[in-house]
Amino acid sequence: MFDEDEFQSIQDAYTIGSLGVKVSRLLNKRPLEIADRDRIVSEVLPRYRNITGLSSDVPQDVLKHRLSLLGPPCEKCGKELRTPLARKCVECGEWAGGPGLTNPK
Repeated sequence: MFDEDEFQSIQDAYTIGSLGVKVSRLLNKRPLEIADRDRIVSEVLPRYRNITGLSSDVPQDVLKHRLSLLGPPCEKCGKELRTPLARKCVECGEWAGGPGLTNPK
């Protein structure tokens, strides 16, 4: 998972790639092409590899690895809740807020 500084580096790589494609399209007066996708993410995967030491084949998935998209750690098992608004830990089944909390339905 990326902290905000690491995520900003990944997001900057997407921005640089996107701007490069936009400029190319404007200068050449052409529509968006399939090959533009590779140009857009050309810097994303190397940055991801530098930060994590891992490789990814799906550059869009890299944007999902942001710590701020997760909720706080579960009080029982320590695993992060899936979203900041999650009320139940999917790992252990504990309701957020501690033991004794029941399903609000």
